[in-house]
Amino acid sequence: MQHDITTLTFLPDPTTYQGKTDELCALIPPGIHSELELADVLIKELDVSKYCKGNFGMNWNVLFDEFRFWDDWKVVPQRAVIIHQDIPLLQGAGWYSLKIYLETLIESIIFQQEREPTEANPAPKRELVVIFPSQAYEELLAVLNHPPVWEVSIGFVERQFGISIEPSWSQILHHLQLLNGVTAEECWLYRENLDTMQVQYLKNKPGYYLHYSSPGRETELVASSDPASSFPPVLPFSLASQVLETFFRAENVLLLSNGSLSPMTHIHRRQRSPSPTFAVQKRNI
Repeated sequence: MQHDITTLTFLPDPTTYQGKTDELCALIPPGIHSELELADVLIKELDVSKYCKGNFGMNWNVLFDEFRFWDDWKVVPQRAVIIHQDIPLLQGAGWYSLKIYLETLIESIIFQQEREPTEANPAPKRELVVIFPSQAYEELLAVLNHPPVWEVSIGFVERQFGISIEPSWSQILHHLQLLNGVTAEECWLYRENLDTMQVQYLKNKPGYYLHYSSPGRETELVASSDPASSFPPVLPFSLASQVLETFFRAENVLLLSNGSLSPMTHIHRRQRSPSPTFAVQKRNI
């Protein structure tokens, strides 16, 4: 999803903004460096849910819901204005947290603009306005346009934890080694809106099931020369880690599978392997 920076409002001095009687204005002070600090300010200024604040940072899903649906706020205005005196998070939590915050704000603004009252939800149309200093425009634009980065996380089928941003291969391998069905059973390696490789440990096999997906494409990886002999298809640890490393080290890859065995095609040369592996082909995005 493209996030248009023009959805935000820029003023030379945001503190000069004069709120109207039917508005709820939240002033974000300068020097907010952590997600927890930002959560505290939003809870106090807008009365958003305390569950926006997680144990280690912002619960972004809860915050997004709070910005879309205001019915639980003590004061429900027709217009809410969030005024930033500088750029929060960038000097502490970092550009990635700031990017999520900006995307949450922009998507929430658009949601309010497009929302129409219905019989099921007759609440009148509302408006969310987000103000930043004019001098922050270029820096915020650079954050929004930052190319997708690798993320890796582990967890269980319905719960992820241990998320790392821009990990090294050693960190990814460590995540993979934690898959034992007790500590964790799934590992995800992905880039937003591009590729995802999901590795699941199947302790009843035992073995590793790999699933690759990209927008509009789903691929299951088959480890046997006779696909019917193994379902779901599983790989040994050595081969699962080999496929994951190839996926990670290639800048853009597309895994090809027609349900039969294929040799691995390295990014620069073809190499036959006696082990069951899969075709990997460079993809231009």
